[in-house]
Amino acid sequence: MFILCAAFIPPAWAAEEIPVSGDNRTALAVTVYNGDLALVRDSRMISFPSGSSNLAFTDISTRLQPETAVLRSGSGDFHVIEQVFDFDVVSRQSLLAASVGEKVTIVKVNPATGEENKIRAKVLSIENGVVLDINGEITTDIPGRLVFDSFPDGLRTKPTLMAVVDAVATASDSADLSYLTGGLTWRADYVAELNADTTAIDLSAWATVTNTAGADFPEATLKLIAGDINRAAPRLRQK
Repeated sequence: MFILCAAFIPPAWAAEEIPVSGDNRTALAVTVYNGDLALVRDSRMISFPSGSSNLAFTDISTRLQPETAVLRSGSGDFHVIEQVFDFDVVSRQSLLAASVGEKVTIVKVNPATGEENKIRAKVLSIENGVVLDINGEITTDIPGRLVFDSFPDGLRTKPTLMAVVDAVATASDSADLSYLTGGLTWRADYVAELNADTTAIDLSAWATVTNTAGADFPEATLKLIAGDINRAAPRLRQK
């Protein structure tokens, strides 16, 4: 989905990014449903110049459903032109993919002496395994630790929601982001305790929330909704 969006990204994306992290947060509300589904409402205060700006929202769920993300201006000082969920997070595979056609350093360690020997290699391909050119010899093995010359452009250390916004004037405004996400579930547990003569009962209830969304939601207003969610099924195309 990111690749399809990127093909239509206008020149505005080349402008400097304005980071919008969790430190900018002013309000946070999370509603957790059954069926591995939650609604997140996240408000953050930002400052931006007039005209077009690129906002980079971090500290969001890694399981955000991009098609459900809605970004609005709290006071109407800006409007959203375009938004893209950039999930191309740095990893060994993504570093290799970004280095195809480029040279990397292979560090081999002598197990007896601990001495390091560095070899330059060109990454030819990563399809169905890594293929390297080492001094004119083609090899499919990596004989040591890989060291990359620099951090490739386009990779990020965490998932980021990018948004191009247009502002009528330089201002500070609340950016209200809402989205659906997986990775949040809850369950209720009950404990009943009878008194000594079994004439009264003390009933306690605990709610346990499990978070595998890849993000923290500190000091969030939490709602837990019981029952099954009535979700619309995808429409079938008629031939």
